[in-house]
Amino acid sequence: MAVDLFNTPELKIGVTLNTVAPFYTNKTQSGKTIKRFNGLQYYEASITVQYQAENQYLLDEWLAVYKYGKPCAFPLAKSANTKYRGKQTATITSGTAAIAGAAQISINDFLEPGTKFTFANHTKVYEVREYNPNNKQMIFFPALREPVQLGEILRYSNPVVMLSLNTPRVEQTLQQITGVELEFTEDLQ
Repeated sequence: MAVDLFNTPELKIGVTLNTVAPFYTNKTQSGKTIKRFNGLQYYEASITVQYQAENQYLLDEWLAVYKYGKPCAFPLAKSANTKYRGKQTATITSGTAAIAGAAQISINDFLEPGTKFTFANHTKVYEVREYNPNNKQMIFFPALREPVQLGEILRYSNPVVMLSLNTPRVEQTLQQITGVELEFTEDLQ
């Protein structure tokens, strides 16, 4: 079993998580601004790993498993910035099925705008844009990449983003305390 990069106390990590959402804006003749998203939204992460020289083997073991394209799981709750802090404590499920491309679904209870979540049957991370309590409809971004089944569970308290390493070369300095910078992209397969 591989070393868990995010749960090994000998490896100290710092994470910068960016969302990439290609869009363009245009101003109409009436002065209204229109914003359109014309591509896939995904996450990029820059992770700094620091460790003492005697723990180099832990990073080497992790790299041996993940540097060839196998995606790794980064739990968003590991960061205080992306940890769910809303009021919801119940299990949230979809009240309807939805096809790929949909950006709205009914759910059995509320989730606050800004909440990041995943569906049980696929790993793409979505974000709540709006929730209407009258009809229990939730609008989210980006649009679904895969269909959602009726009753599918939404993971909002500890969503996980699947990341693929895209650092072509990992340079490791030979010092007592050292670190490496690793670049990742959300795995959308």
